[in-house]
Amino acid sequence: MRRRVRAADLRNAGRPTVPGRALPGWLLGPLAFAAVFAARPAGDLGAHPQFALSTVNRYGKVVLQGPRQTRIFYTLMVGDVPALPLRQQADRNGDGALDESEQAGLAAQLRERVAAGVHLSRGGAEVAIPWEATPLHLDSPVVAATAFACEVTATLPAVAHDPATELRYDDRVELPPAGEIELRVEEGPGMRVLSTKSSVATPAVADGLAGPVLVFQWSGPPRSSVSDRSVTIFYEAGMKDAAALRLRPSWLKLHWQWLLGAPLALAAVAGLGLLLRRRPGSERAS
Repeated sequence: MRRRVRAADLRNAGRPTVPGRALPGWLLGPLAFAAVFAARPAGDLGAHPQFALSTVNRYGKVVLQGPRQTRIFYTLMVGDVPALPLRQQADRNGDGALDESEQAGLAAQLRERVAAGVHLSRGGAEVAIPWEATPLHLDSPVVAATAFACEVTATLPAVAHDPATELRYDDRVELPPAGEIELRVEEGPGMRVLSTKSSVATPAVADGLAGPVLVFQWSGPPRSSVSDRSVTIFYEAGMKDAAALRLRPSWLKLHWQWLLGAPLALAAVAGLGLLLRRRPGSERAS
C-alpha cells in the first residue's frame, strides 16, 4: 500500500494540485512574450496628449520632414473647468449653444493665442509661422463645462539648403491655467537631429547608446517672465539611406529591452518545451 501511494505521488509530481488541466504548450510563447512586454519600462511607451480636469495642456510637435520643409503641430487640450468660460465668451447670442460661426470664432481666438505665444527662430532670426485655419470640432456645442481640443498646424517657408541647421522653439502661450506642456521633435526620412539644448536638459551626441533628447516636458506656468523654457534643435540633412535612421543609437537605447528580452523569452520557451517532452518518459521509467 505504501509503495502504491509513493508511486502515485511520483506520477502526480509536477502536476497542478487544483482541479483542472495544465496549460497547453502553445500558450507558453504568448505568456513569455507578455511577460517581457510587462517588464518593459513604462517610459518607452511614450506620452500622448491628454485632458486634465482643471487645466489647459499644450502639446507642440516639430516634424523635420525634409531639408527644405518643417511642419509644426500644436494641440490645446482644454479641460472641463477652463472650457466653460471659453464657451461662454464664444456664445455671442447667448442661446446656450455654439453654432458654426461661433465655433469658428472660438477657433480663431485660440489660434491667435498660439500665434502670439509660440516663437521660432533660425540662426538667431525670428521666423514668421504661417498658422493655418483649422476648424474646431466639438463633441457637444452646448455651453457647459465640457472639455475640447483644438489643433493648429503650420508649414515653415522653405530656406536655402544648409548641411546643419539650428532651430529654436519657445512656447509662451497665455491660456491659463497652464497644465502639462510638451515639445516633441520627430525626424523625417533623411533627417537627423544632432543635438538638442534646453533649460531643463542639455543632452549631447555620444558615441555610445546615448542620443539627443527629442521630448521635453514642463508643468504649470513659468516661475517668472524671464524664465527660459526654449528648446534649441540642431539638425542636418543628407542621409541617403532612410532605413539607417531607424538603427540610430537613440533607437537602440529605447528598444534594447526588446532586443535582449526576445532571445531570452525564446530560450525559456524552448527549455520548457524540452522539459515537458522529457517528463512523460521519466514517468514511465519510474
